Amino acid sequence: TNEGKAFDSNLNDLKGKLSKAFGGYTNFKQVKDDSFTVAEKGKKTSKLPNGSDISVSFHGFAGKFIKLGLGIAGKLNTTVRASPGSTFFQAGLSYKSGILILAITVR
Repeated sequence: TNEGKAFDSNLNDLKGKLSKAFGGYTNFKQVKDDSFTVAEKGKKTSKLPNGSDISVSFHGFAGKFIKLGLGIAGKLNTTVRASPGSTFFQAGLSYKSGILILAITVR
C-alpha cells in the first residue's frame, strides 16, 4: 500500500526487486506464504488472501525454461516461462487499501 512506510522483514530477500518493480508503493507486508508442487501435466489451485483463486499448471519445458499456466481470479489466464530458481511477480488484484503482489518462485 501507500499507507505508511514499512517493509516486512519476511520479504527481505525480495526487497530490492519489490522496491524496483513497485516503486510507487511504500508499505510491503507478507500476508500469506504458500508452497506446493505441481506434477507434470498437473494443476494446483490455491486460495489467495483476497478470496480469489490462483491455479498453476505445468506445461513442460522450453529449453532451459519451465512453462507454467497461470489462472488468477478468472481475470488472467496465461502461460509464462521461468528459469528454475527464479522469482517473478504478478500484481494488480485489489487487496484492502492496496494491491496484491504474488511472488512466484519456480523450483
